[in-house]
Amino acid sequence: MRKLSTVLAIALLASCVATANADYEDYIWADSVEGWVGNIKNFGNELMTWETSWWLTGLPDCDMDGNGYAFDPGDNDYIAGWKMPPANDSFTVKFDTLIQDLAGDDVLVVGFTGPAYESSVQASSDGVNFTELGTIGSGQPGYLHDFWFDLGGLADVQYVRVERVGTAPNSGGFVDAIGAVPEPTSALLLVLGGLLAVNRRR
Repeated sequence: MRKLSTVLAIALLASCVATANADYEDYIWADSVEGWVGNIKNFGNELMTWETSWWLTGLPDCDMDGNGYAFDPGDNDYIAGWKMPPANDSFTVKFDTLIQDLAGDDVLVVGFTGPAYESSVQASSDGVNFTELGTIGSGQPGYLHDFWFDLGGLADVQYVRVERVGTAPNSGGFVDAIGAVPEPTSALLLVLGGLLAVNRRR
């Protein structure tokens, strides 16, 4: 009985941490890139290909050192976005897990933006019809920021698109990763499954 109480207590805790205040490891992250338009590249000016589309998937992996645009070695490869000249740039990522509209913010874009940057963040359940969730504006150049968006009633979201809006000088910017808050029940089931597996081994 004590074991069951412990399992339920930990599972309840897991359901509570699935919020916008959790650590990066607690979110779900884009699993693949559905497609892109324009000159999507890394900070080193290398154009993104299907082989390097992993720049936009998984956990954030750009380790900024806080010194302007001075990346640690190799970090040029871990982000994707656009610089000048302006073009009709956009990219779309896909989640294997459906994203639901929970209390508070639901979608997280991690990246950094130039002083004149502006992009539109959109969501879709079918990859065809997209609804704008909001926009990302300018930020402190070279420093990563968390940009949060609420689904506003959208359900079963599987695609998120970031589309360039600003085309003025210094309107470049890059995205490290796109994630979402998991449903509390999903987190609860994951913890329950892990704890039950541990108990079986005992």
